[in-house]
Amino acid sequence: MIRAAQLAPENPTCKWGLGQVYLKKRQFKKAEIILRESLGIKESHLTRIALALAFLSQGKVAEAESVHLEGIGLKPKNSERYESYAAFLSDVGREVEAPAMNKKVMRLHRVN
Repeated sequence: MIRAAQLAPENPTCKWGLGQVYLKKRQFKKAEIILRESLGIKESHLTRIALALAFLSQGKVAEAESVHLEGIGLKPKNSERYESYAAFLSDVGREVEAPAMNKKVMRLHRVN
């Protein structure tokens, strides 16, 4: 994946894949850097989830939350983004807020 990212430095999918490798290897700072690069090239919900995980794994809870909220702001009618945010809220122990996000997901499913 390192080679693929070197050969195609403007390919967000290569960078996302390399970010996944770094996450798996628990190299969270490297994952953060390469996933930010990927998002700089192209907006992607999957990349946002991976970047939030890289932040969370480093104890950067506020940054992880910001990644989710920015994604929601960019595509406010995308239920997957609210669903991911609800999972994040649950993961960080904010159980009271998670159900509200899940209700938003259900409303968006009914509308779409």
